[in-house]
Amino acid sequence: MDFKNYFCPVCGEDFNEEDDVVFCPECGTPHHRSCWVKNGKCINENLHNSNDNIEVTYTKSAVTETVSESAEKAPESPIDVDFSGQTQNPQPIELNSDTLINGKRAYLYEIAIRKNQKYYIPRFILADKGMKAPSWNFVAFLVPMAWTLYRKMYKISAIIFAIYIAIFSVTSYFVLSNDAYIEASLACMEEDPEFLSKIALYESGEDVKLTQKQQQLIKATEGIQIPGYVSTGSMIILYVIRFLMGVNGNRLYLKKLTKSIENGENKGFTSDGLKSYVYKKNGTLPIIIAVFVGLFEWFLV
Repeated sequence: MDFKNYFCPVCGEDFNEEDDVVFCPECGTPHHRSCWVKNGKCINENLHNSNDNIEVTYTKSAVTETVSESAEKAPESPIDVDFSGQTQNPQPIELNSDTLINGKRAYLYEIAIRKNQKYYIPRFILADKGMKAPSWNFVAFLVPMAWTLYRKMYKISAIIFAIYIAIFSVTSYFVLSNDAYIEASLACMEEDPEFLSKIALYESGEDVKLTQKQQQLIKATEGIQIPGYVSTGSMIILYVIRFLMGVNGNRLYLKKLTKSIENGENKGFTSDGLKSYVYKKNGTLPIIIAVFVGLFEWFLV
């Protein structure tokens, strides 16, 4: 098969002649073998049990299935989600090719989310129906900047980062205005440029012998006094950000995905072209980036 102008729906990368390509035995969707192994399943597995007549396309203008109109409406397939009675909807959440979220096809949101669809899609459907569902996002609460960055919510992550920088700047002002600390730091730098690593080992309990200047720096550090209103105010702001993102993270994410779909529609994309646009504009960043940012954020708080 000629793979020119075709691409893998998992990683979004174009197929090359030398690529090891495998096809889903159920629907025929092509994947890089490594992407299939990494994903552990076909990217279109959620529609394998659908009674609709599914036609799968593989070109760059398509990311997932093109679901053809059936002569009769196919029975809906409930998605297996248990909210333990926390929702007003006593029936299973229904999800098929006709399911809408904010007036848009639900499968467009599935394409946009890519990862952890079973968490987000049921909540989005219930929210669209005006029903209550667990909306607390624990990851967004723990590391809001890392989560928003991972989900490509760049504007919100930039706002959070700006707040972090402002808090750090205010705290740094009181540190840098301490003459004893600055003098001791400069003296240690002249004596040994790697003094910070030695002091860190010493404070972690390692058996490290510090010089007299390094000992003076530790005493100067202990003498730095940051006003209580600054430290308390900073902690309050940080935890307010966490709380707000924990409560509103899913709602903001839904709003972002809906806007992305609308942007694609406004550009004139339809059907497969719209799927491709939504796929490439959303998804997630590499997890290693989120982990790195999350660690920085966690230690900051």
